Amino acid sequence: MFKVEADVRLHGIAGTLRNDEALMSGRVLNHVDLPKNGGSIVLYDWSDMGDSYNLVRLDLEGNILWKAAPPIKSVPDCFTEISWDGKDLIANTWSCYRIGVDLQSGATTVLEFIK
Repeated sequence: MFKVEADVRLHGIAGTLRNDEALMSGRVLNHVDLPKNGGSIVLYDWSDMGDSYNLVRLDLEGNILWKAAPPIKSVPDCFTEISWDGKDLIANTWSCYRIGVDLQSGATTVLEFIK
């Protein structure tokens, strides 16, 4: 179980993730506060995270509900940008894919190759 030490809903700049064994900290590149107490979607700087799972959904208490996986597993990849139109969450990856992200599960679907 991961916890966020900083309140990203207030600060929106930096957060610290804690698991049972160690602290991980990272710079927040972007975040979206979801309506109806839905928590937040947070895009962390991939270089601070140590893996490609830098797009997470947090509940109001800072618990990680899911970490989205980049769509192509055979190459190193990460998320670089997110956008929210009030209905759909869209993310871009380093390997030039635009993907849809399911808000409930974090599952990703490739929408298009954008290079």
